[in-house]
Amino acid sequence: SLEVKGCGRVEQVADDHMPALKGLWLSDLNILKQLPTRLPSLELHVKHLPNWESTFTSMPCLGRAFFNNCPKMQTEVLIYAISERVGHEGQATQPQRLSVLKCKCARLGWKLLEQLPNLIELHLDPESAVLLSSQVSTFLLSLKYLYLGDNNVDEE
Repeated sequence: SLEVKGCGRVEQVADDHMPALKGLWLSDLNILKQLPTRLPSLELHVKHLPNWESTFTSMPCLGRAFFNNCPKMQTEVLIYAISERVGHEGQATQPQRLSVLKCKCARLGWKLLEQLPNLIELHLDPESAVLLSSQVSTFLLSLKYLYLGDNNVDEE
């Protein structure tokens, strides 16, 4: 695992020599604009990245994704990037846990979430869930936990 926190001058996190990376935690990186282009991680935590623009190219094994206070994150790019990844030995993998909190540009509607049929846990704030259909149980058949939280509470 790798954690990068509070390094105000970090512009990028290199991914050249981390093929066995299991978890990546990035927080309080004010000028970081892009994540590594290849993320083999099983778990991704992104928190307080005010300038990060969600661009993804490869996340073959992502099982958990947590996004908090990333105002420029575009949900559409995120969902399509993580919904079509192939894991080890060509086996399709998709996140089972997704959390999107305090991300102003993130809007998760049913058309995006139906791309994640293996989702068992979903955490959203009211703004991110504004387009969420009341019929969520008809297209997220594996969903066991749905948390709709208050946007004013800072979660750790």
